[in-house]
Amino acid sequence: YGSELKTEDLTDQEGITLKDVKEYDAKKIGEQKVIAVFIGSDEKEIEQEITLEVKDTQAPEITFKSETVEITLGDAIDTAANIESVKDPVDGDIVRSDDTTITENGYFVMADIKSEAGEYTVNVVAYDLNGNKAEKSYQLILKEKEQNQEGENQSVASNQGGYQEPAQNGGKPSAGSAGGNAGNSNVGSNNQHPAKKVCPNGNEPKNPDLPCDAIISGHPEECYRDASGNVLTFPSSTAAAEWAHAQMMRDDDENFQWKYGYTNFGTLPLGKNDGTQCHGVGFMK
Repeated sequence: YGSELKTEDLTDQEGITLKDVKEYDAKKIGEQKVIAVFIGSDEKEIEQEITLEVKDTQAPEITFKSETVEITLGDAIDTAANIESVKDPVDGDIVRSDDTTITENGYFVMADIKSEAGEYTVNVVAYDLNGNKAEKSYQLILKEKEQNQEGENQSVASNQGGYQEPAQNGGKPSAGSAGGNAGNSNVGSNNQHPAKKVCPNGNEPKNPDLPCDAIISGHPEECYRDASGNVLTFPSSTAAAEWAHAQMMRDDDENFQWKYGYTNFGTLPLGKNDGTQCHGVGFMK
């Protein structure tokens, strides 16, 4: 596929060379008949009809900027930002798709990333024009936000949307104001307010009695749950659909639909206690 024909591709006869091939399409997959024009040792042209079969045997090439990416918990996550290129050796660049059911001419990203620190795998699946498939993954590490350690009677400026943890208030986080306004941590100040609970992403929880990652809106009862009974959540509907499609089609369990009786799936919008939005998956029978 995509290659020019050479003399040795069409004949093993010595003393002749290939001059031209008529009606040959290097990018047409399958069988095709061509007219090969050879030059003999006597300099005369010889035409011969030859049947060729063109095959594309080269899979796409996926290149990352780094094999491991570190992001602070609460910052925006773009799983495609680490992709340097996705190319076919013959046809060039392959375009990203939001459709995880494609089997040719596109690539998509799959990742199950939760709103908690940890190490996650980001998978990239690519198909070329002729359906050749390539897969490659990199590691995404979500780190906890670093907390500033303050000395006694020290005033510090808060960061955007973050919080400080003064040594004077028993280690409880106090809400910081956007824009870097200084917050005084002096003990016994008359204008000091009780410390507010702040989630790792800098937001105050909607319900302070619940964990920050608790689901408080949507229909979690309709969502798929893991072996521990926890709702499996995703940062976007696209990521949720990519994961669900992979489960329905995974190679290591061809009887998935039969075993569980599922025939389709849908993504479900959810809201967390820290004010962020996420998505779950509901499998349908």
